[in-house]
Amino acid sequence: MNYDSFIGNKADFPFEHRVLNTILVYGIGITALAMIMNYLLDLGPVIVGISGVLCFTFGILYYLSLVRKKCRLVRFCVIFLLVFITTPVLWITNGGLSGGSTFFILTFSSTIAILLRGYLRIVMVGCLALVTLGLIVAEYWHPLLISGYNSGFARYADISCGLLIAIIVNTALFIVIINHYIDEHKRANQYLAEMDRQKIESLNRQFGRVFNASPALMAIYREKDYVYLAVNDAWLASLGYERHEIIGLTKEQVDILLPEERQVDLSELTLGTLAEIKVRTKQGEARDWLVSKAKIQIEGQDCILLSAMDRTVLNNMERKIAHLDRLNLVGEIAA
Repeated sequence: MNYDSFIGNKADFPFEHRVLNTILVYGIGITALAMIMNYLLDLGPVIVGISGVLCFTFGILYYLSLVRKKCRLVRFCVIFLLVFITTPVLWITNGGLSGGSTFFILTFSSTIAILLRGYLRIVMVGCLALVTLGLIVAEYWHPLLISGYNSGFARYADISCGLLIAIIVNTALFIVIINHYIDEHKRANQYLAEMDRQKIESLNRQFGRVFNASPALMAIYREKDYVYLAVNDAWLASLGYERHEIIGLTKEQVDILLPEERQVDLSELTLGTLAEIKVRTKQGEARDWLVSKAKIQIEGQDCILLSAMDRTVLNNMERKIAHLDRLNLVGEIAA
């Protein structure tokens, strides 16, 4: 059954308005049932007529709320009707403190607590308590004001119906609140998940820009199988490869170490330390690299970020300077 047709869909009706419509639907059902029960229990035309008037009133308010969308007006009319009209009428016509009206008052207090906010909630619950207290005092001093029951069966039937209706209504209101909380909790989790996803995507984009723009030679491979996942432009420029010639292949398939360096196992390189290795480009040219590595995670997978600095030119210059220093030293000794 599609309850939205009775209480309004979520897109057009906020939660408080849907709760109000739910209460009005139950109000119509309860007063209609009360009218039938009062008639079957032969409680008299006055009591049956009062139940009918209340049912009709709830129907008018339901129309104004669902069709005309007069939520604020209907809400205060419902509260006023429950506190100042329905409570005294039920109390007087349904046996007072010893009848079934007491259970309805508990339902009314739940309704007020749901429909109102802030100090208005406190004020109206206080009014309901004062009205109830006044009725108790009036019944104590003037018991003849209260309409009794024609028989013990009528009394027990009325109390039983009142109790069952109170249980059903309070349970229904509780379910509405809990379902709303669950829906809001799901929406909040979905919103947070979406925010996290967007944040991760943003960080990935920023990391990608920094990764590719970095002058350092950088590559990322998966730790479990050493498959290259990403290399930056500086890495490609230093080795002379195209990106598609490296991505998806293992370190063994893209063999960049010189034969004399193949005993070097980069996987055993300690995190955060530096190591000097000799590599070869795609064209076979030897290069001197200073390499370090760090452990990172990408999409839940353990990966290794290799970072290198090409020291080929610097090392060549150092070797030339060292060679000149040796020549100078030999010259000085010969002199």
